[in-house]
Amino acid sequence: MDYHENQDDCTCGIFEQLKAGKVISILLKNTAVPIQLTFQTFDKNSGCISGFLRDGRVFVVSCDCVAGVFLSPVPPLACRVLAYVTNTGDNTVSVVDTATNTTIDTISVGEFPIFVALTPNGRRAYVTNFNGNTVSVIDTLTNTVIQTIIVPSPSGVAVTPDGTTAYVTNVNDGTLTAINTLTNTITNVFPVGNLASTPVNIAISPDGLTAYVTDQTQGTLSIVDLVTTTQTVLTLGNTPPAGAFGVAVTPDGTEVYVTNSFEGTVSAVNTTTLNEIIIPVGLVPGTSFPFGVAITPDGTSAYVVNLSDPSVSVIDTALKIETTIITSPLLDVSANIAITPDGRFGYVTNNQAGSNTVSIIDITTNTVIGNVTVGLEPFGIAIGTVCPNQL
Repeated sequence: MDYHENQDDCTCGIFEQLKAGKVISILLKNTAVPIQLTFQTFDKNSGCISGFLRDGRVFVVSCDCVAGVFLSPVPPLACRVLAYVTNTGDNTVSVVDTATNTTIDTISVGEFPIFVALTPNGRRAYVTNFNGNTVSVIDTLTNTVIQTIIVPSPSGVAVTPDGTTAYVTNVNDGTLTAINTLTNTITNVFPVGNLASTPVNIAISPDGLTAYVTDQTQGTLSIVDLVTTTQTVLTLGNTPPAGAFGVAVTPDGTEVYVTNSFEGTVSAVNTTTLNEIIIPVGLVPGTSFPFGVAITPDGTSAYVVNLSDPSVSVIDTALKIETTIITSPLLDVSANIAITPDGRFGYVTNNQAGSNTVSIIDITTNTVIGNVTVGLEPFGIAIGTVCPNQL
């Protein structure tokens, strides 16, 4: 493989010789992973190199920032399925390699991080720091915070399927904040829910056009048109306010599952008719305090974390009934759950005071098979595929 190292910050002559359309890999200074680029232009006056990344995005960089050039593309490094876990007790995010079930990195973020969301390409993680009134942006290739955005009382966070926008619920302001993921700047802030709302969590439809926002205090689900910001507010549960908290959308976008923490039920809401089916969950009806919820990639099951039991309920999404209750001594004031992209494992955060574990569920057998050690008092979790140089 023909490799040219930049020996002089002012020497960028290699790019003058390249033709548009040539696929190369460049190594930026202070980095260890080459980036594949379809070269387009080099401006001698400014020193700017331009080209296209693998996903078609335009990439521009100064040649002074380039440590070396591979004149043929470097083979992609192996992708990893990583879990990002927010630790409320020590203001960190743990990075767990799900292949080995070990924590491979720990990242310091803002005060009291609660939720985290990954971009679809796995390149960025957005962490809401509730007490710090900030959102930390993590580069998942280096596992470092690259930007901190001021956002009031941030709680839930979700990224649109096209990866362009992260939406954050602002609990104390009753608003939704939109963040441009390319520039990491706030592009819009607008009210959500009823008067004096306290929006706590959010999920986005597969087409990226609708947000589903829960308000635990008022027990509501706001269905928000992300183009017009118009919305419909539903009151959920048997006895309002039922404590709507966790929210997840089925892969086909036809249903939304919401945990009603105050009454121990889950609402399955049809996204077209807005019809609601209420499903009791947990070991003791009415007192299980269901919290986080995740849908399997095939859409057949919803996994609900019951904080008070503690247990995890499995709901058959076709029958709308609880079919299994998973229990284990390893579950400890369990809060939230995420499922691996292949649908084989679920990872559950244990938020008990002093806890530092995430429990692993085998989805095939619906049993807890072990724990991973993370930071102090883990709460939020997101799982995604990170490919080091497949940009």
